Amino acid sequence: MYEFYIRFDADNIGNKIEHNLLTGKINKAQEIHDTIQSSMLNLREIIKSHEDYVLLMSGCDDILIGTNCKNILEIEKYANFIRLTFQNLSNETLSTGIGKSIIDCLVNLRIAKISGKNIVVK
Repeated sequence: MYEFYIRFDADNIGNKIEHNLLTGKINKAQEIHDTIQSSMLNLREIIKSHEDYVLLMSGCDDILIGTNCKNILEIEKYANFIRLTFQNLSNETLSTGIGKSIIDCLVNLRIAKISGKNIVVK
């Protein structure tokens, strides 16, 4: 158990890849995929290097981390740092949910997604 959980999920990546595949732009779809994978690898390394945050899992375009930090403003600052780093690396955006439980963090991620994306909800 951690004090807080943070879930990051890239915005619209699946749709962009699928659109390119459906329109025959396989190379563009592969380029998007490769860029996201490279960017996520960099984020995983950044997270692993920070002693206050623990990488719990990472998928194709999403990450779940835990922290025992109790300062929600510091956690939000870190989440924004990760989000902006991803944007700089990939030219894509991340929506982010922070919560005291995994369920709370997933609900807040969903709120971020339906509220326009590319934001942190806590």
